[in-house]
Amino acid sequence: MNLYIDNVNYSMPHGGAANDGIIEDVWNDSVYQNFNTMEIESLGGDTLIAYRHDNRYISYDKGLTWSLNVTDSYTDLKTGEGGAGSYTSALEISDGVFLMVYSDDYTVLRSDDNMETWTEVGRVSKELAELNSEARGAIKVARSAVTHSNSLKKFTLKDGKVRIFLPISINVDTKNAKANGMYTRVFYTDDYGVTWEESTNDTRDVTPGYTTNSDTEQYIWNEAKMWQCDDGTLCLSNTRDYYGLTYTESHDGGITWEGLKALPYIQNATSSHDIVEDPEHPGTYYMVCLQDKSETDGWTFPRERLILAKTTDG
Repeated sequence: MNLYIDNVNYSMPHGGAANDGIIEDVWNDSVYQNFNTMEIESLGGDTLIAYRHDNRYISYDKGLTWSLNVTDSYTDLKTGEGGAGSYTSALEISDGVFLMVYSDDYTVLRSDDNMETWTEVGRVSKELAELNSEARGAIKVARSAVTHSNSLKKFTLKDGKVRIFLPISINVDTKNAKANGMYTRVFYTDDYGVTWEESTNDTRDVTPGYTTNSDTEQYIWNEAKMWQCDDGTLCLSNTRDYYGLTYTESHDGGITWEGLKALPYIQNATSSHDIVEDPEHPGTYYMVCLQDKSETDGWTFPRERLILAKTTDG
């Protein structure tokens, strides 16, 4: 017997709303586990490589189909709790040469053969590695410091120096495993991952009235991405604000951050996003995110559609 119900009255505690119509989700656990938070890079032509967890995948038809290509040496280096490479970020720094940061202990790995083998070259932060270890051991949560996928970004500064950045979100409420009060610190390297420095301030300093109040999500800044304007200004994004995409700026190569600006026409509160530079048109960036109206008070529904945005000047 099938039971159908219509004309349902409902309210969501955080002001969200369901999408119009009937939605049915069919979830394939095996596919999700294998392909979540993948890093995808082009090898030219129709060939793509993707790296996730401890495996490398390859596609010869521009991503329409994928096959497991090789289990690389990273498996021997890291077998972290919850799966090596979850929310790991990779970056191609030149043809066939990649850096990868493992978001558990923030080890930096380098591959010179299109991700087939990896060598440890440095560590972003020993402090954050110890923070994560403490969280897993004593508090029993996966991580206190999290870097989102595709967060590593490489920019050429106004003085010609090449600098690589990694935004890292800090969870202040690890006991309850909530994101409330989460803020972002920015780390950077000038020697391709061997040594790292941290910006002198973080998003707590640019968020008006920042608090770790566990009763509100208003002060969450995580899953941040970066881009560069045509005048050299660096921008650090946040999609957890209720007024649309917000960002802060750096005018000194990421050493300090100042101000808080909003793009209210890009409504994607509480949604992951990505910002990628066009490899054939430097200075042009594309952003993809999920539409989520600000009046939902930052709640996760309705996520109505994908947004694709483009900028040619930052």
